[in-house]
Amino acid sequence: MAPKHRYPTKGNRPTQAQTQIQPQAQPQTRSIPRITPLQLRRTKIANKIRKTWPIARTKTYDAKTRRRKMNKDSRGMTNSDIVCNRNALLQVLLHLPKFCNWVLEHKLKNAKHVKKDNKDAVEDETEEGNENHDKVENERETHDSHAWFCNTGFNEDGSKKDPNYWTPKAEDIPDSLIPDHSWICVACLMKNLIEVYWCGIGENGSDGEDEDEEGTPSPTRPLSQNLYPLSGIHDSAIRWRLQGIPNQPYNVRLVEKESQQAADEFLTHFLDALECSIDQTAHPDRYEQMQSLFYVSKNETGTCTNCAHPVNKLTSHMGLDIVPLLSKRQSDSIDAAVARDMADHKIEGVNCENCYHTADRDVHTTIEAGPEYLVVRLQLTQYNQRTGQSYKNTNPVRIDPVLDLTQYTTSAGNGPVVPLRYRPIGIVFHAGAIDGGHYVSKVTGPEKKFFINDDSVMEIGRVNDKGALLENPYQGGFNAYLVVYGKMANERGRSGRELEGLM
Repeated sequence: MAPKHRYPTKGNRPTQAQTQIQPQAQPQTRSIPRITPLQLRRTKIANKIRKTWPIARTKTYDAKTRRRKMNKDSRGMTNSDIVCNRNALLQVLLHLPKFCNWVLEHKLKNAKHVKKDNKDAVEDETEEGNENHDKVENERETHDSHAWFCNTGFNEDGSKKDPNYWTPKAEDIPDSLIPDHSWICVACLMKNLIEVYWCGIGENGSDGEDEDEEGTPSPTRPLSQNLYPLSGIHDSAIRWRLQGIPNQPYNVRLVEKESQQAADEFLTHFLDALECSIDQTAHPDRYEQMQSLFYVSKNETGTCTNCAHPVNKLTSHMGLDIVPLLSKRQSDSIDAAVARDMADHKIEGVNCENCYHTADRDVHTTIEAGPEYLVVRLQLTQYNQRTGQSYKNTNPVRIDPVLDLTQYTTSAGNGPVVPLRYRPIGIVFHAGAIDGGHYVSKVTGPEKKFFINDDSVMEIGRVNDKGALLENPYQGGFNAYLVVYGKMANERGRSGRELEGLM
């Protein structure tokens, strides 16, 4: 039986729009977030480093809760000499969790930056945490592809790859002012200091905590200046400083040894020495990890004013250097100082490689990649051109809760802009004359924020108190000298989801 034909009626008759050929839908192009390949790589590397606090202290009794709990407070450092500058800077470094975890992987077996599932959790407050720490410590000195050991090799010219790792004879020491025991692997020193500060290893080298006069464990007792890792760092700092003036007379070098060193100068020497402890040929991944933690990569695009020849230059620096305004009649902030530093400018008298003329060059600077920890150094030292003397710029500089560098990043991709924002997590303050004075610090701990003045530790707020670090000057006379920012995670939006897809 033939099928019945259904004639179109008014109810089922096709409309004019249905009878027309519909255009084929175009495939949607995937939008790529505006992030440079270098920034994406740095972010991926930094995200693989553990960010949980490396705490394994002996539990102490809490009288309020009548329970034993892990003590996560910060510790002071004694200052019987002019070492407040190093104490303040080391306090800030000791409160950078990813940096501490990265250093703790020095000389460890199978160090692969394994992260916990709970990203925001602090170390477990159980006895199992201490047992795991002891287990890891027993896995040292085993060579494999992931190990980061002391850089004991030699260069082609016969020099040491790590000039800090040396055991010289007495007659080989070039200067009698240099301490005898100042040639030590800086990575070993810093790891030992982190273990003493956070991981429950006592000052006497035992696996237990320090004990007070009554025999009670004291996990927050101030660290002695004569403690081995601290004394080694102080001796190394003296050597670094004296090696910078090798041809000066003995009296000049003696004065330099006994004078106070600027905190930013010590930081530069310390990170350079830490970088020397990495054999970049054998472990290029470790060098990249250090770059992702502290170094800013800038893309400088210049144009010759004579022939319009373009010049691109990629440079890497440890943080940013800013110059605060001198006039106290004008309010200033770190955001405004960074804007002045990143503004387009002209370099006079540059020899052009294209036209071979000496001409001016217009320079445009962008940030190619930002680090996990951004160090902003305030140049407080100013010089009087008339008298030739240096003085300290005490003009107040506002510290905002968020430093947004997104507008200065290099454009890449066709999608939404990936923000590059930071929040302050540690500050070094200075009071007094620029060639002396006193250094203190503010730090962000696992649960609280502290003001640390050598061996004195004072709580100034909880970890989520955004305004606890922002007061500047602090207590009237302490001016912010160096600010360390932590990179903020991207928001859970479109750009965040697409960035996770790339990673």
